[in-house]
Amino acid sequence: MINQSLITFLKGIKQNNDKQWYDTHKDEYTKLRAEFTWLITELGLAVAKFDPAVAKAQKLGKPTTKVFRIHRDARFAKDKTKYKLNISGLVAADVKSDSEPSYYFSIQPGGHSFLGGGLFMPERMVLSDIRDKIEMYPKALAKIDHSKEMRTEFPDGLSRAHTLKTAPRGHDVEHEAIEYLRLKSLTVGKNISDSELKNPAFTKNVIQSFKSVYQLNKFLRP
Repeated sequence: MINQSLITFLKGIKQNNDKQWYDTHKDEYTKLRAEFTWLITELGLAVAKFDPAVAKAQKLGKPTTKVFRIHRDARFAKDKTKYKLNISGLVAADVKSDSEPSYYFSIQPGGHSFLGGGLFMPERMVLSDIRDKIEMYPKALAKIDHSKEMRTEFPDGLSRAHTLKTAPRGHDVEHEAIEYLRLKSLTVGKNISDSELKNPAFTKNVIQSFKSVYQLNKFLRP
């Protein structure tokens, strides 16, 4: 269950997205962020029980969790608001690597909270290697995508939000796994209602969702 004070804070920063309001509530945010960091740490320990790569990283003393800062980098954005409207974090075997698949969780009031996993918009060479693997094992990703475990937690399966209109260079448009070869991101996700955040079993439910992502993340690793 998520502390409702965090929901109240995030609603407040949506209505008052300015430094004066943030500075007034900074101590409160610091406490709430610490609570959220503890939750992400707890999720990291749970993920390690079913993901050997995360367990190995923890055993070696490497960081396997990350909480994102609330300040926006608006230098090159049209939207110049200072603060994000959500708080988010992830679990991964290597939180410093953009090529390592992760388990992601975000809280944002109004039904915009989100959880999921996989690899979002990997850089060109990483994506090329994944496509080669898909081409070599054409049924493997489809099996993961349509597994009962995956579709129970993520009914829509792998996201098609970022997809090429045709086959990627060097791959046959007639390939049996072309729908997966065309993907630029390999992620699953779902929105979480505000009422779900109040469920006493919420953390347990998140862990179950993350567990269903494991086979996808395993496939996406080199």
